[in-house]
Amino acid sequence: MPLANLWGKLNPTNLIAEFVIVTLSVVVALAGDKYLAHRATLEQEQVALELIHRDLKENHKHINMAVTTISREDSVLKRLIEVGADRVLHRTIGEKWPKDETPDSTINAGFRDAQIFTYFDRTVANALNYDSKIKLAGKKIIQTDSLSFKLAHYYDVRLNNLNDWTASRLEMAQGLQRIIVQEGYYLDSGIPEIETIKRIKTPDVRKSSDGRPLHPLSPSLAPDNYVSRSEVLSLMLSNIHIMSQLNEIIWLNGYHRLNLVATSSSLRATIEAVEAHFVENDVAFEPFDPEATWN
Repeated sequence: MPLANLWGKLNPTNLIAEFVIVTLSVVVALAGDKYLAHRATLEQEQVALELIHRDLKENHKHINMAVTTISREDSVLKRLIEVGADRVLHRTIGEKWPKDETPDSTINAGFRDAQIFTYFDRTVANALNYDSKIKLAGKKIIQTDSLSFKLAHYYDVRLNNLNDWTASRLEMAQGLQRIIVQEGYYLDSGIPEIETIKRIKTPDVRKSSDGRPLHPLSPSLAPDNYVSRSEVLSLMLSNIHIMSQLNEIIWLNGYHRLNLVATSSSLRATIEAVEAHFVENDVAFEPFDPEATWN
């Protein structure tokens, strides 16, 4: 009886209304939190893209520099092979090469260029902002799937692929250096101690006047028993192992250049996608100008 009296005093309509109000309050609160979180993510996205847009323009300059450098390097290496073939011909017919041939300093520099090269890959690209603000952010920052794909393709596919090409080019450079040393030659690096190396050069000329071989450090060996700097370079240019390695480097450079160009195309497509996003969201930015970034 007491419970029945209590129930009679309660208004079911009021209970339903109160339930609805409480439920709506929770929904509104959750929606508000979600909206604020989404706004915060959009702000993070804009900040990240503005920094990445700047990085991409800088990367464009460096990748173009790498492509240009490889082209120049190839022209130098091809010239070395041409000079080598010419000097082999002169030696075969017993003639001395003309004194106005390619200078020794140019030949020496060409061999050094084959070992010291310019490269571009993920290890030197500006990728910190992408890694820290997008890839490792712990949540989805880029809200547009197509833009997210282009960024990932450039940074995580194209640049990582270039790492492998850099490693291959480095292996080729080290291989050339090993061959030069194994064949008993050297390059002038401008170090004063190089004179000591010059005095103990090339086993095929370490002989006395009667043709007997001498120990390279023998004090009885006169300077005239050693080849000149030009002769050393000519011997290098006529060495089949060295020339083959130069040819391999030229072959590798061709494919390396193609991958750099493909990466440059991916980079440009990514910049275009970022700038389209800026336009769509009324974000002020400085448009990409290939000539400006190159200069």
